[in-house]
Amino acid sequence: MDNVYDLVEDFYGHDPGWNFLLRREYADGFLRTEAWRGKTTEELYDIWDQLTMLCLYLGNTELMLGDMSADDFVDCVAWCGRNVSEFEADYEHTKYFLETCARLYEYLQKKKVISDDGAPLDAAAKLLDGGTMHIVNPDGSFTDGHKARTRHTVPDAANKIFLNVSERMQEIYAAMHEFFTESQFSIDLERASVLYHGVFGNALNESAKSRDEAIHSFWDYFLMDYRLMLRDMHPLEYFYREVCCQDGGRYDAGFAKRNRDILEEFISARLVMFTVEGFTDEGAYYCRDFLSGETYQLNLPLSDDFDTTDMLFIGHIFYNGNMLTDNVRGYRIERVNALFLRDTLKRTYEWVSVQQQKPTWQWFSASYPMVLRNMAFLYAAGIAHRNFNNYTEHTRYSPAPYHDDTLIAGLLKNIMLKNYFSVADVRLATQMYCDLQAAGIESGAYSETQWAAGIIYTFIRLNGAYTFFDEHIAGFCGVTPETMRKAAQKVQQVLNVEEHDPRYSNEEGLLVMLMSAHI
Repeated sequence: MDNVYDLVEDFYGHDPGWNFLLRREYADGFLRTEAWRGKTTEELYDIWDQLTMLCLYLGNTELMLGDMSADDFVDCVAWCGRNVSEFEADYEHTKYFLETCARLYEYLQKKKVISDDGAPLDAAAKLLDGGTMHIVNPDGSFTDGHKARTRHTVPDAANKIFLNVSERMQEIYAAMHEFFTESQFSIDLERASVLYHGVFGNALNESAKSRDEAIHSFWDYFLMDYRLMLRDMHPLEYFYREVCCQDGGRYDAGFAKRNRDILEEFISARLVMFTVEGFTDEGAYYCRDFLSGETYQLNLPLSDDFDTTDMLFIGHIFYNGNMLTDNVRGYRIERVNALFLRDTLKRTYEWVSVQQQKPTWQWFSASYPMVLRNMAFLYAAGIAHRNFNNYTEHTRYSPAPYHDDTLIAGLLKNIMLKNYFSVADVRLATQMYCDLQAAGIESGAYSETQWAAGIIYTFIRLNGAYTFFDEHIAGFCGVTPETMRKAAQKVQQVLNVEEHDPRYSNEEGLLVMLMSAHI
């Protein structure tokens, strides 16, 4: 925003209903009066934040500005402390809030909007007597001597409220970009780029309006969907642990205080694919999850005249299912292709669900985000395809108890991580070894290193996503190609390993399996 008046315009433009609580002309006029009195641009932004909090509180009550008593303002301070992310109900913040409200009330009384301007000052006398904070704790709860106020307090908002989200996200994205462009993450960025662009190259970004939008789209995937190779967590989660947790290696107390809460909200976000079914009276969209059938109401970044017919959207939903992150991708897809897409994703879900005791669509979306993105693009583009027709004998697979404290498990981890496989890949290969043990394999037939080589070779070949020659695999495993192939043959025979075996498929392998029906 260029100035505070743009914020005011956006606030009232988004929901004209705020005019019933504080008319825009009065908010705008008060800010101009404050500017005339010498307030700086930054101070005007802070003043607007105080007015916004007052409006938010009123919006959760049946009160009007002129009806508020001193006790109502006490409750307002407590409510904002509990619900507004940026507001801590300590002495300094409360003093600033009430002083701002006192000047607003003085302005409104002169305009003959209210008859009495004393409520904010009376509340200050109760809360700030003697230069210390009374009645309300910094977190918005009431002190021990005033717990009775809890019975009459305004109920909390359904979700945490964030002020100036855009500015905060700019700081967060800048910090994360600097963090993850360090050399230690170069392999992850390269792998994420391969997964994101896949066989379609930049075609996935063909709807991006600019190069900046395409880059932002990739970073949105990297931070929120991709899983780091050596840590098996989303980069956003790792950044939070390192920078916002006191035991993190890069802990920044100031950054954490400003941004911890909003990062926690984004960490809770989940990737969804949905269609629009209608509109609410308030201008939100009725949406239905394309996979699970779940319904939710969302504010979408679409113009009023945008035709959502036959549109399929992909984005990250958070905030208790009420909001989406900025980067939402939409595809116009013919209805018959939408049916084929849903069928393919359903069959793919069933295919890999053997890896989970209690699979859900949320698990599938989190584990295979590029399957969703690539398949949506492919079916929306109308590229010739065949139905999902893969067959497996392992639909009732029951994995052996997982343990990674054996020598072979240690070899698998050491060899695979050194050769740029992920922690998730190591887990799948280790599960293969656990299944092999449970099947009663004659372990003395080969050495531990040879068994490890046979398992790694089997894992690589069944996924079909790697270009390693046999000699290369044998080389980094430290065995001969012939011995490796013999050990692998035994593994495949005992476990009845299939091409794209669902028990041990990773995301790359799943994509290769699906793409083989289209390319």
